[in-house]
Amino acid sequence: IIDILSHEDTLVVVDPVMGDNGKLYRSITPEMAEGMKKLCQKAQVIIPNLTEAAAMLGMEYKDGPYTKEYIEEVLAALKDFGAEYSVLTGVYFDEKKIGSASMNKRGELTYSFTDKVEGHFHGTGDIFASVLTAGLVKGKDIKTAMDAAAEFTANSIRNTVEAGTDRL
Repeated sequence: IIDILSHEDTLVVVDPVMGDNGKLYRSITPEMAEGMKKLCQKAQVIIPNLTEAAAMLGMEYKDGPYTKEYIEEVLAALKDFGAEYSVLTGVYFDEKKIGSASMNKRGELTYSFTDKVEGHFHGTGDIFASVLTAGLVKGKDIKTAMDAAAEFTANSIRNTVEAGTDRL
């Protein structure tokens, strides 16, 4: 469908929703992970979390907190998919901040962090990817779009906690 509908001005963004916390979802097979890798190779922007990146790259998943060297190794490998930007979510170097890291085709790095809220909240990756995509479609640079996505996602999490609604 990307080949049929896109043209030179189309922004193709792929969020490879396949797993979290080091585990692929039960419905995701190794063949599906390989297919997702092929889909990501058609995108200008890819937004995997660390579980999804490890699966597509055939790398071993590591639990955080992460080192900058590990994050940059993963991003460098994702860069080979050909996207203009690889944005890795769920990045944290300590227990206080969480966010994302990106690398463009030229190898330039960008980080965006917000205060971490304890717990696990379904849908945060979807929120982040949606806001990031909206920012890019509106012409914002990657750093501005990542910051807006991080802040919106963090506010959504804080509102969930304050409302006392479901969380894992």
